[in-house]
Amino acid sequence: MSKEKFQNEFLDLIGELGNMTFGSASTALSVMVNQEIDISTPKVEIVNKEELFRSYPSPYVLAEVEYSEGLEGHNVLILDPRDAAVIASLMMGEDGSIEEGFELGELELSAVQEVMNQMMGSASTAMSDFLNVIIDIKPPNLSYVEVHNEELINELFPDTYIIKVAFDLKIGDLVHSKIMQVINIPFAKQLASELLGI
Repeated sequence: MSKEKFQNEFLDLIGELGNMTFGSASTALSVMVNQEIDISTPKVEIVNKEELFRSYPSPYVLAEVEYSEGLEGHNVLILDPRDAAVIASLMMGEDGSIEEGFELGELELSAVQEVMNQMMGSASTAMSDFLNVIIDIKPPNLSYVEVHNEELINELFPDTYIIKVAFDLKIGDLVHSKIMQVINIPFAKQLASELLGI
């Protein structure tokens, strides 16, 4: 098998896993915010870490989800602050309307952290059932990144190249945006070998 064909199959596999786990995560999100959720089929690609984060608009909300059982490594999700604010508003029983100049305070970030916990918990359960392995996560660690933070990025992603999994996210009529999952290649290989049973 050529390197390119192997790489394409590997990325397809990661995309399939993303599709399944985020399908489950979006169901959990729908229940929490009482809105219809639509998540697109993921677009998966290997990208240069520096280029990705330098081109990504700041500020953003970064959620690191570390696995405590079944897998070794972490999953990082990146959200637009406005989307995070809408989710927090809905979680707190409000209508999700966000004014210009809104601020993401401790209360809002705590609500988003709970959403991430439930979403990724659902995703882990779906992955557990699919792989027939017990998979569990630690509570997500949320950061509000206001400017490009090279130290944080290098800590989370030690290698030059990483895998970007991008989804279109719709929350009712309130959000039509993108959510990005970023994973290290060794972790993705671990997922792929679990999937393939090798």
